[in-house]
Amino acid sequence: MKIREATKKDVLGVYPLFLELIKSEENFFRKSINFFDKLGKRKKEFEKNSKTELLKDIENRNSILLVAEEDDKIIGYISGNFVDAKNPFYDSIMLGYLKHIIILKEYQKKGISKELSKRLDDWFKEKKCNFVYLEVFSVNPVIRKFRKLGYNEVTNKMWKKLK
Repeated sequence: MKIREATKKDVLGVYPLFLELIKSEENFFRKSINFFDKLGKRKKEFEKNSKTELLKDIENRNSILLVAEEDDKIIGYISGNFVDAKNPFYDSIMLGYLKHIIILKEYQKKGISKELSKRLDDWFKEKKCNFVYLEVFSVNPVIRKFRKLGYNEVTNKMWKKLK
């Protein structure tokens, strides 16, 4: 298995994995809170917009998309970006944000997500990030995986539907 930075040519190989990620998130939407169904309605140009966003992760100097491949096939990816978190009450810090991580089902439980996460952390360190954060649905069993990767729950993001 090889891990490398994605190029523009990789968007078509990453896109099917992105769709798998979206599909799994939609399942958690439905299982957790019904009003998320409204958020799940796709725009007409979903495919085009998705590929454009993946391309931004590849081209933006504040973002990175790493792919894991085996026999020239993309089997997983991780993406992230960083921002200067300015806050009037705290010192400014650089924050890394883990946007997406997914591994094809048949390649899971082989340490690929751990290696991708380590490579992303290394990139964040190069960019002088102080912390890395992510968001995950509270009912998603992948939370256990993120805990193993060193993430801790710090806040709860809560939602309500306005009528």
